[in-house]
Amino acid sequence: GGYAGVYYDGTPNTEFRLFDGAVERIERGAFRSLIESDDDCIVSVNHDMTTLLGRRSAGTLKLMDDGTGLRWEVPYDEQDDDHRKIARKIQKREITGCSFAFTKAVDNWQRDDTRNLKVRTLTDLKVIELGPVIFPAYKGTSLGMRAEQSLHEYETQMMIEEIERLTI
Repeated sequence: GGYAGVYYDGTPNTEFRLFDGAVERIERGAFRSLIESDDDCIVSVNHDMTTLLGRRSAGTLKLMDDGTGLRWEVPYDEQDDDHRKIARKIQKREITGCSFAFTKAVDNWQRDDTRNLKVRTLTDLKVIELGPVIFPAYKGTSLGMRAEQSLHEYETQMMIEEIERLTI
């Protein structure tokens, strides 16, 4: 799991250079509608949808917004060749960042005269795919692995969190 997208916090690692004189930033809360919806989303490697690691509609992808950005988790499946391949690259720190793909965005453009930049701020995103990438657009993204957890333990934890979310 990791952070597929990070909110702008004033540092260069949380903005993406679109072209000379223009950057893109993600406003805090831009992933909220995704988190609150039941829209499907997948995790793949390097935006290659043939290397599917998890899927929201299958219950193997968990999405969270914890104030830093869009955080995601997929339980490790030792029977899945793609999981084994990417896990080894993560362990060797060959792949350390993440990215996301979206089909629709609400944004606004402003001028930052102090840096002589045009700034595109993404305020609401319809994310369809995310995951580990070799060259992340936003340098502040991250990727890692936790201790193994069985799919049953993962599903149980997801159900508990969903019940807690609904009762709050």
